[in-house]
Amino acid sequence: MKNRRYFLCVLAVFTLIFAVGCSKKHVAVKDYVKVVGEGYDGYATVTVSLDKDALAAALADKKILSKSDAKKFVESLELTVKDNGHISNKGAVISMKADESYIKKNRIDISECSIKPEGIKDGITVDAFSELTVKLEGISPKVHLVLENASENEYVSKLTYKYDSEAMFKAGDEVEVFVEVNEEEEGRKGYTFKQISQKYVIGDISAYPEGTAELDKAVIDKTASLCKDVISDDTADTTKHMMWRITDNPEYLLSSSVETASAIELVGIYFLQEKNIKYGRDNNYLYYAYSADISNGSSGMKGYFVFELKNVYISATGELVVPTNNLKEKYFCGESFEELYGLYIEEKSSEYLVSKVSGK
Repeated sequence: MKNRRYFLCVLAVFTLIFAVGCSKKHVAVKDYVKVVGEGYDGYATVTVSLDKDALAAALADKKILSKSDAKKFVESLELTVKDNGHISNKGAVISMKADESYIKKNRIDISECSIKPEGIKDGITVDAFSELTVKLEGISPKVHLVLENASENEYVSKLTYKYDSEAMFKAGDEVEVFVEVNEEEEGRKGYTFKQISQKYVIGDISAYPEGTAELDKAVIDKTASLCKDVISDDTADTTKHMMWRITDNPEYLLSSSVETASAIELVGIYFLQEKNIKYGRDNNYLYYAYSADISNGSSGMKGYFVFELKNVYISATGELVVPTNNLKEKYFCGESFEELYGLYIEEKSSEYLVSKVSGK
């Protein structure tokens, strides 16, 4: 029984000591700080005020500091707002400095804190890409994007967009489109963006051949036959005076205009590719060269013909496309193949890689 009384007595003393310790009063400076914001969420500027009188009174009433020391302590306090000008509704982070000589351990709390501001307005979150249509123009890798902003929202409809227009794209590539805004300026007007860029994947598109191996022989041979027919047809056209066109000799204008082409032979097919791909110029040339015997009944000669076809490409479905429209306007003729080759093929060799596809 004595042991039980002794135990209860010790427990009572311990509880009293614990209660006195726990009742030790302290002051958190943040409880006397007020934060008022101006502007929109995320881009607000805040002003911080400290109720100095109330804080000093609390320090004195709780006997943490004397009245005079409490006043001196309060006057020494410096409050700083972190990242002011970019404050959100969630809170402003306040750091504090004060004369350390007045701070008693665990009695005055001047630790950094977050205080929810008053007066900050909610902004508008903008989805700049929900109604942006991205279309492709051109042939890979010379592809341009056509950006169409179809938004009916007054603000979004005025937004403009950009991308790296100098880049070269092929199927499977990603292109990043950016909305042209100054986030800081727009944020201060109350507009924040869900995202300022979006990536798009280039799908199946037409592409220029990357070498002669990609030139479909059946299409090449069909085009060769079409070119050969043009030589026959244009020579037979009595308005063309083919012998005059070949020689540039006006005497042939006085000769018979009834002419024929025979022994038409393919001299060679040449494929020219850009060495350094650039926007604004032709990516490739396909040249068909022929020789033919031209006669007007009283005289004859051998003439040479070179057809120049620009920018052949492979369609998105994998078919080689050669521009064979208006073939009668796409050839040159002369008395020397070497001269024609030099003028139209060799002349481009500094910027284009010349490959012979077929021929003698």
